[in-house]
Amino acid sequence: MTDLLQQDRNEGQRRLAFLVLLGITAAMLLVMVVRGTYLYHQVNEAHAKSAAEKPRLEKDPMGEDKPREAASASMEQFWEAYRTDPIFLWALVNAGLLGIGATLFYTLTRPSAATGEAMVAPPWQLLFLGVGGVIGFATTCFLGIGYVFKYWNEWSQGLKVWRELWPWWIVLAIVGGLMVTFISLISVRSLEQDHPGLRRLIYGYNAVLMGFLLLAILIVFNVLVLYFGPATPTDWTASNIYSISPESKKQLAALDKEVIVYVMLGRDPLGEDVEHLLSTCQTVTKKLKVEKLHPNLMRDQEKIDSLLKQYGLLFQEGLLLVYDPQGENLFVQIKRTGEGADDLALEDAPRMGRDLPNFRGEQAIISAIRQFREGKTAATIYFTQDSGEMSITDFSKNARGQLSGFDRGLGSLKSRLEKRGYTIKEWKLGMIDEQTLAPALIPSDASLVVVADPSATIGTDNKIKALEEYLQRPNGKMIILLDPRTSSSGEIMPTGLEKLLERYGVQVGQDIILHPPYQELSNPTMASIVLADNADTALRQAFIEQSQQVIGFMMFNVRTVRPIPGHVGHDVKPLLETNQLLNIGAGQWPETELKGDPRAFVDNLRKNQLGDLNLKMRSPSVPVAVTVRDKGTQLPPTQPHLPPETKPGDPKMVVFGDATFVCNELVDQQVGEIIFYNLFASSVNWLRDKPIILDIAPKERKAYRPNMTRDTVESLKWWPIALLLVFVLVSGISVGMMRRR
Repeated sequence: MTDLLQQDRNEGQRRLAFLVLLGITAAMLLVMVVRGTYLYHQVNEAHAKSAAEKPRLEKDPMGEDKPREAASASMEQFWEAYRTDPIFLWALVNAGLLGIGATLFYTLTRPSAATGEAMVAPPWQLLFLGVGGVIGFATTCFLGIGYVFKYWNEWSQGLKVWRELWPWWIVLAIVGGLMVTFISLISVRSLEQDHPGLRRLIYGYNAVLMGFLLLAILIVFNVLVLYFGPATPTDWTASNIYSISPESKKQLAALDKEVIVYVMLGRDPLGEDVEHLLSTCQTVTKKLKVEKLHPNLMRDQEKIDSLLKQYGLLFQEGLLLVYDPQGENLFVQIKRTGEGADDLALEDAPRMGRDLPNFRGEQAIISAIRQFREGKTAATIYFTQDSGEMSITDFSKNARGQLSGFDRGLGSLKSRLEKRGYTIKEWKLGMIDEQTLAPALIPSDASLVVVADPSATIGTDNKIKALEEYLQRPNGKMIILLDPRTSSSGEIMPTGLEKLLERYGVQVGQDIILHPPYQELSNPTMASIVLADNADTALRQAFIEQSQQVIGFMMFNVRTVRPIPGHVGHDVKPLLETNQLLNIGAGQWPETELKGDPRAFVDNLRKNQLGDLNLKMRSPSVPVAVTVRDKGTQLPPTQPHLPPETKPGDPKMVVFGDATFVCNELVDQQVGEIIFYNLFASSVNWLRDKPIILDIAPKERKAYRPNMTRDTVESLKWWPIALLLVFVLVSGISVGMMRRR
């Protein structure tokens, strides 16, 4: 009778414990449903807010506007929200494991038919073991470690963010989960002698817990060192290439607005050097944000293309620094390699006899940041507009064909320059200063003045004096574009700028480049142009990089522009020249005696003066654009046996014997953007004030090589494996001998 009462009491406890387990499982299901509903509404609200910011109208297939349909959030958005929410996953895992545990509990606690005793353990102990183990495990993994992964990007920004994201609750979840699981196992410690399965579980958990606690101690120690240790990383390089100077720290600490650094480099030693240097810079200021974009990864290509389009750049490896992206939005591009000491570049160009090029990352980055702080990146370009020049407010195009002539608008060029951050203004050279009654001076904020195809009226004294005064300034720089203008009789007319340009070593020809038409509708003033072989290296390279390696193209209505032989005071070099055409029946030449329509003039030569025409077509190449620098200075030789070096003078002027290439019709064409716009933009970049390069010496990368033979180096690869095998063998023998004793 007593045994029957005891069995009934045990069965009642088993059923009650089973119901408690089902209740806990149901509670976890309820938490999962409540959290899932909350996430569902959150995703819908975020989607609705995003949809509200988009245009309300969209184009239908017929090209008409129709209301945009308010589509609901996609399944991918819901899936992303659910799979990344630690609380939802915590409840889901608990509900699933406890549901499985309920089935096992009911089976394992069922009394044996032979003895009437439970198969494994008393129901309450087994319930505490299962519920505590499952909930403790889920709490540690999902509420603890799960939130660490969720907020890791935010926490890595600094100690202040760490404190704002309540991390001690996460520490409590990790430690608390482990403790709950540990206590649940201790509760059945008395049964380990009778149940091998429980014994393995307890010992296995103890081993895992000790390993996890050791890992936690190491992580906590490293986190404490990270946030409370030295402010800057330790630089073990021989030349301290990852350290920054006091001047650099001063420039970084003075940053008042955010600077985003887009790193567009591959996984190579230079990319690693730049990454370490930027990490050091970020320890000085929190205003510096870094975003890494790998040029060869598809996931980064869209972002890179968007940046290049936004800032009007063509891709080249290096850095893009953007200052105050929500405000002034100034930017500087830093190239991977630089030729001269004044180039913003991350390293010197490779040279023969040098193992590794010098690292110039600190110099380039800090110089760009100084530009931002001093406002020297936003350049102002003035276009003269009162002598018949092409108009910056004219956006019209001439689509009737090249024979009827192109438009004279610069509106498209103006828009593209403004997108690159330039300020475009117009200036009237004939203005009179109301106070002094003298010709008004070009404003002091002018980074560059553009004179685009003026009439001869620009040659009046007042206008020439204004241009002369501007060019005499240290920062006076100019682009002059001179189409060959014709009189009513068809003769080429002077430009009015001849005498001014002669003072700078530039001779403007009173001519036009002609060639026999290739076909009936072709234009005889269309010239084949190439980059001059001896063009200024910096501008030549800049144009080739920007124009996708293009070095030959066609231009319309071109006149010659040449360096004056023997001129002193300025360094004048050809930039563009005509291409000498050697095919039969083809050729081009500068014509100085044009009268009337160019087509009729060439047809008359072909019909009546064929010998003269053939002679003209064999004319050599002639320059049609030149660059002007101030005279360079000689530097002492770096070594006694070497000749002295010459430091180039500052860029002063670019003179083109053509203005048509910057008109709206040509600039807006796809090929025109690649060639003509980039030809002008490269000239602007070349002429602009060079960035102020701080006096930070490039740092030498030192490569160390072991003084060993190749066989010795090869043998070193096998030593670690051999030592590891010996260690395992000795350890095994030692353990075996200890156990035998």
